Amino acid sequence: MAKVFVITGPSGVGKGTLIRALIARVPALELSVSATTRRPRPGERDGVAYHFRTAAEFDRLVQAGEFVEWAQYAGERYGTLRSELDARLAGGIPVVLEIELQGARQVRERLPEAVQVFIAPPSPEALRARLVGRGTDTPEQIRRRLETADAELAARAEFTYVVVNDELGRAVDELVAIVSRELGAAPAAAPGAAPGAQQGSRATIGATAGTLGRKPQSGQERPGTPLSHHALTSSLNTSTPTTRAWSWRPAAPARSTPTT
Repeated sequence: MAKVFVITGPSGVGKGTLIRALIARVPALELSVSATTRRPRPGERDGVAYHFRTAAEFDRLVQAGEFVEWAQYAGERYGTLRSELDARLAGGIPVVLEIELQGARQVRERLPEAVQVFIAPPSPEALRARLVGRGTDTPEQIRRRLETADAELAARAEFTYVVVNDELGRAVDELVAIVSRELGAAPAAAPGAAPGAQQGSRATIGATAGTLGRKPQSGQERPGTPLSHHALTSSLNTSTPTTRAWSWRPAAPARSTPTT
């Protein structure tokens, strides 16, 4: 059965840019397009960036049980439609979900086999600078997103993998190495890279003794351990992938906690 990769992190951390680069390097992946009640930004197309829905339309989808997960974030609602996953998984196509923390937790409950990756900024100050610099949010929206980011960053230890997006090329390499390991494939080289060449980098992994990137068997969360990029990619490339079967859990309409 195909795998689901859940990629989350604070707004402005660069998830979209990293995912586009990931899919370019690992073309077997497909991105699930989320539904949202927020208005399109300049250049965004319905069905490509998001499935843009009115609040009433979103309500109807929730009541009909059409979402695998949904959550409220910074005053708007976002959700993953079942239709985006079902056909791909049935066809053996691995899927990437770009979702928020609330949604990632819901997916963890319903699809415990999903691979969860948290994208972290190098610092809170860098995150603020990115939100301000992209020029797509009002000061009030930026304030809300930064408040939400505090809780999101505190939850990073919940995730199997954590990638710090301090430099785009390094972060992409780390993400490609993680996904390739989980798919049981050798990481694809960056465009223009010499065969076998690797860039120096670092990753933060929720690691356990003897099992890279796995949560402690006791169930206790522990902070990630910084590793060199060489150690990360070597371990990921040589580890034997684990074969796991999917076990879908009942998907009652999700509940969200409104963002204040």
